Amino acid sequence: MAMGETRGHGTRRTQNNIGEYPTGAGAAYVHVALMGDPTLRLFPVIPVTGLAQAATPGKVSLSWAASADTVIEGYAIYRGAAGARNTGLFSRINGALVAGTTFEDLSGVSGVAYTYMVRAVKLETSSSGTYLNSSQGVFIDASPGAVTGPEISISANSQPIQNGSTGAQLGNHTSFGSGEINLDSLSRIFTIRNDGSSSLTLTGATVVTLSGVGAGDYSESSQPSSVSLASAAETTFTIQFSPSVAETRVAEVSLTSDDADEAVFTFFVSGEGNPNAPDIAIGTTSFSKTLAAGASDSAALTIQNNGLGNLNYTVAADYDFRDSNDVDGPSYQWVDIAGIGTEITAWSWTPYATDNGGSSSLPLGFSFPFYGNN
Repeated sequence: MAMGETRGHGTRRTQNNIGEYPTGAGAAYVHVALMGDPTLRLFPVIPVTGLAQAATPGKVSLSWAASADTVIEGYAIYRGAAGARNTGLFSRINGALVAGTTFEDLSGVSGVAYTYMVRAVKLETSSSGTYLNSSQGVFIDASPGAVTGPEISISANSQPIQNGSTGAQLGNHTSFGSGEINLDSLSRIFTIRNDGSSSLTLTGATVVTLSGVGAGDYSESSQPSSVSLASAAETTFTIQFSPSVAETRVAEVSLTSDDADEAVFTFFVSGEGNPNAPDIAIGTTSFSKTLAAGASDSAALTIQNNGLGNLNYTVAADYDFRDSNDVDGPSYQWVDIAGIGTEITAWSWTPYATDNGGSSSLPLGFSFPFYGNN
């Protein structure tokens, strides 16, 4: 809970523990004694107040009063279908946290009712470290007004992308995740939709363009198949990320159209390049040899690196003895040497106080290697 989890999460981890730490009585049993609100957290954040909305053609403008808490990093904006405050089915629609106290949603469909939620995000510091701590959500219902001309919207993974968004998100595929440099290629499909009442025309010699420091690691593997979209029509384009260096690579995606208030639609994409990893392959995992006394033999072991990264390895020689009583130990056979050996009659021994006891040194007459030493 010192890192932001809820009371219910901590209780569940404790009751379901079967090995994270020494267990007590009743671990992993069925428990019915949890009392109180399981969503309570150790460090609640003061939420925003005065959330208001103003709907205009193709746009919903939100405004609110800042959280009275300290160390507020910004605000996260969520949108769901009408009634989402009851279902909890929201999607975050802003990339980077909103620094101010206003936000414009240009990605909604005109005439569709939405529920919006705003949460303050605080940089929390506890005895266990620091983390981003979100407040309770504050809700408001709104619906973008009807648009008389063309209106562009872009989405991916069924989640909207805001025009001018600078913070990449995994949910709407503006964050590509990570891939191994000079090896992996990650593709994401984006959808362009005309939410207006008249045809939308995508302009420019190349509809989708890429720019920025990391643009060289991205490519438009497919452009929109149509540059003219009727009302409610859609088309798609695909961007591919092929990292070339082990770092975060960011590029800006731009589209131009005859949308009156979003003639240039831009958003950022981000991906992480990972260093090349080695991939070891060994020709065999065991050798079996039977040698006569004094004989020697050798066998070749092939080690291959199938990865692009350098493989560093060591070979450690080791062995172990297995007792015949071990389930995987060697079989044994008793040998009676009374009739084939030479009886030893001349040797001294020091008797013990008990019967049949004594000790002496007796040369074996042969070498007995043990753990590599004679």
